[in-house]
Amino acid sequence: GVITTLNENTGESSIKDGMDMALCVFDFNAGKLEFAGANNPILLVRENKLIKYKGDRFPIGAFEGKKPQLFTNTEIDLAEGDTVYLFSDGYADQFGGPKQKKFMSMQLKETLVAMSGQPMLKQGERLNEIFEEWRGDSPQVDDVRLIGVRY
Repeated sequence: GVITTLNENTGESSIKDGMDMALCVFDFNAGKLEFAGANNPILLVRENKLIKYKGDRFPIGAFEGKKPQLFTNTEIDLAEGDTVYLFSDGYADQFGGPKQKKFMSMQLKETLVAMSGQPMLKQGERLNEIFEEWRGDSPQVDDVRLIGVRY
């Protein structure tokens, strides 16, 4: 459906635009997660160790020719206490801090690992605080989405 919507008005003069996303299906009863990503990874923190699952290196919806590219589905076995994070690039791309630099994905990863043992609600509150402290008076540069799910 997303691919169809993004390609409804395509022609020679149209913009070939796509969207980055991560899609997960959780089967909590079986302890499984299925993941597909369009330029977006997911992060899994297990016992304070970070595991990164990369998505495919193309967006959903933008493709050359008549046939859309197929995405790789990755099945992941979950262990009790695993925390999975899905996110847009907005958090890491936010300018701020003392030198008006980007927050960066490495700093986001370190932050997520450091707080992964905390209750999910507390993590969300703290991530909002960190973002606002980093941003300061700088304008928000992009949409910011970050979802955490604990198994």
